[in-house]
Amino acid sequence: MLILLVISLTFGQTKKVKFDRISIEQGLSQSSVFSMMQDSKGFLWFGTLDGLNKYDGYTFTVFKSDPRNPNTLSNNTIVRIFEDKQGFLWIGTLGGGLNKFDESTEQFTRYRNDPKDEKSISNDNVRSIFQDAAGQLWIGTNNGLNRYDSRNDSFIRYTHSDSSGNSISNNVIWSIFES
Repeated sequence: MLILLVISLTFGQTKKVKFDRISIEQGLSQSSVFSMMQDSKGFLWFGTLDGLNKYDGYTFTVFKSDPRNPNTLSNNTIVRIFEDKQGFLWIGTLGGGLNKFDESTEQFTRYRNDPKDEKSISNDNVRSIFQDAAGQLWIGTNNGLNRYDSRNDSFIRYTHSDSSGNSISNNVIWSIFES
């Protein structure tokens, strides 16, 4: 009977949850947020239709593409944000490929698909980013799975092939998990 009473008291309590809204009025670049994450330093990052937003709890810093500057984002439509074990942010875009952000220099490295280069990322529509236990970075796109080769700053592609029973089952990779 005592156990039942303790359980009743535990379930009978309600926790008050408070929500704060963060919007364009506070400096967010766009109201459609596709991806968000909190990095290892505590900053909140938001991927929107109009840029990458860093929030320190008080103000936003917005990062956008500038076609004249190759050290900026390759595209403003941000769909994935991922922090690797070394503290670099990897930004997946729709139509602009993958970007690596070095927060110490506030510069981006762009990784775009080059149809003439089999070691480039397989597609510019990045859907997922994952780092496995061995530290390998995996990128899912609209045209296959890619493993980033950090030694050569290039990609190894894994795509579907009807003629091979050992290939991936589909080229559109929405999410990646390790088992």
